[in-house]
Amino acid sequence: GVEHARRSKRRPPRWAAAAAALVAVAAVAGLAWYVGWGRPAALEGEPEVASTENAVALTRVAVFPFTVQGSSELSYLGEGVMELLGSALDGAGELRRADPYAVLSQLRNTGASGEIDIETARGVTRALGASHFVLGRLLELNGTVRISASLYSLAEDSTWESSQAGEVDELQELVHALARDILVYIEPVVGEFAGSIRTASTTSYGALRAYLRGQALMRRGADDSAWVEFKSAVEQDSLFALAWLGLAVAEHRMPRRFSAAQNLAQWERVRRLRARLSPRNRALLEVGHAFARGDVSAAERAARAMVTAYPDAAEGWMYLGETLSYHFAWQRGRLSVVEAERAFIRLLDLDPNSQLAQAHLSVLAYYDGRKAQGDSLRLRATGDYWVPPEDSLERARYFARLESLEFGALRTRSMAISLMTDSLSDAARVVALQTDRAREDSLLALGHHRGAWVSLARGRWQAALTHFGEANRLQPGLGVLERAWYSTFPFFELDSTTLGAIRDSLVAWTPPPTYVAEETKYPLDERSPRWLLPHAKRYILGLLSARLGDVDAAARYAERLESANEPADSIALLHDLALEVRASSAAERGDWEAALTLLADAELRGPGDFLAAFVWRPLGRLQRAEALMHLGRDTEALGWYSTLGLVYNEYVFIAPVQLREGEIYERLGDPAEAVRHYRRFVARWRDADPQYQPLVDDVRARIARLTADNAVE
Repeated sequence: GVEHARRSKRRPPRWAAAAAALVAVAAVAGLAWYVGWGRPAALEGEPEVASTENAVALTRVAVFPFTVQGSSELSYLGEGVMELLGSALDGAGELRRADPYAVLSQLRNTGASGEIDIETARGVTRALGASHFVLGRLLELNGTVRISASLYSLAEDSTWESSQAGEVDELQELVHALARDILVYIEPVVGEFAGSIRTASTTSYGALRAYLRGQALMRRGADDSAWVEFKSAVEQDSLFALAWLGLAVAEHRMPRRFSAAQNLAQWERVRRLRARLSPRNRALLEVGHAFARGDVSAAERAARAMVTAYPDAAEGWMYLGETLSYHFAWQRGRLSVVEAERAFIRLLDLDPNSQLAQAHLSVLAYYDGRKAQGDSLRLRATGDYWVPPEDSLERARYFARLESLEFGALRTRSMAISLMTDSLSDAARVVALQTDRAREDSLLALGHHRGAWVSLARGRWQAALTHFGEANRLQPGLGVLERAWYSTFPFFELDSTTLGAIRDSLVAWTPPPTYVAEETKYPLDERSPRWLLPHAKRYILGLLSARLGDVDAAARYAERLESANEPADSIALLHDLALEVRASSAAERGDWEAALTLLADAELRGPGDFLAAFVWRPLGRLQRAEALMHLGRDTEALGWYSTLGLVYNEYVFIAPVQLREGEIYERLGDPAEAVRHYRRFVARWRDADPQYQPLVDDVRARIARLTADNAVE
């Protein structure tokens, strides 16, 4: 194991000085980790993702869209009957349906259109690991419908058929009768059929119709339209559990329209109706509810349980990938690249057209240094490059296209480049377009605000101050909080006079009531709630006071945070921010053990779609990583460092984190990994302010020494 370093009671060394001191520590055995850009994958003892081989032997049935003949108004019933029949069969005895998302996705890839032929269905069924499949048709004539279903087995050539007829508003009963016939044929049981439709039924045909339309729209990514249909369904039947579940899922997928509190309330409503859901849908409810309340550990457990019980559940694999990926690394204390990729690859196997899986896999590839793969996946998902490609001609086309993009799209590109590559000069080219003087003042102010972020990511504090100054000139008050926030970061070497002046300016600052531009609620992070801003001011003032050595002032600001009232859905955020202020004071006096104890009490929880900088608490994660590193707990430190620089404005952390990771890997005797991280640091800070150039030169010298001594490429 790694020996713990002795605690130092003096003021901690500066980043540049600490770098040399850390490298001098004797090297120990290297880590056998999967790493790319220094982001560790599964840690020792981390459970494996469930696989189909470990699942209980079940009879799986793939239900295909029915062919509809008759009124065009009933065309939605093609997928509707597929949905109802599959839901009725799922969970009855040892019978399970193949995931409808996977069926439709695989079907689209065959190029099939219109009525599905037997051989096409047979191929899709085999690809999904099912043993049986159902093809059927619905015939409507003057309000009367006849539903016929044919059951096929991959193991034999025999075909079994059943049909039911009745009025269109008796659709549920007709499908239920079909399901009962199929179940009795496949797996004779004693007693009455207990499929999921009976428990989740609605007495309103109008509600059922709206629900089925919503499901069809959801599968096509039309979340807004699906929400309207689900809303209509629950308005017609307030006890329609499946429609409430659809509404909760739709709202979860539209975080910009529905707040975390709104979505959590929706999931709570579904929980009150959980007895009316099938086991599969109850499993989905458990995952979604855990996500909505921001409990990533519970969400991961629920997602693992779901994919174990239902290995072809596309939603389960999607949620599992989310818990393991970059959106929740800040809560888990590590980014699990390998496991996250495994989950999204499984999702892509089930649904080859899943843009969500392709997008996540592309981001993970970028984070792992596999840019070519990231570009390929991004092109497949969107048809366009997200970051500048390597080919010179394509690069020229990329930047030429940027000149026609809207301001918001340019903002997204500059963020993507800053997060996914080390080509910060490319990000600066995008910022130049955002700060074109021809723009209206409100957008120009935000452009300068983004320019400050990119400058900080390059280690260019003075350039950032210029951008913040321009933003404040164009919109008074804009940039004051942000400048103070970044001045608390320990890797920016600021003297006490500068820090004192920044603190004084923040004391005099009040949050503007509104900003003219609609692109962002508040510039520091577009999802920062406005109720948080006065408290964020106290939080930053506490951090600045700690950095200035004003322990009493820091304690007063911490106490004000602890005693403040906050919304019920804020997960005791202010209490935890106060702990970070206290931990900062402990770190300033070199008491890393006390700092770590305080930070361990700050619960890292919060809704995954709530991307506010203070909610995700990047500085607290950096403090935790620093404390672990100073205490010699390198494995844990690397895990926490890996959570920084994954989202939005956190790209300011990437270069300093790369430096720290390089130091740790060099100390652990892994020169190849050390060089990888050192090179990334140099690439990002090569044009840093003059005061940081000695550090950059020192890291270049380490790279030269390590490559010469160890034959590292």
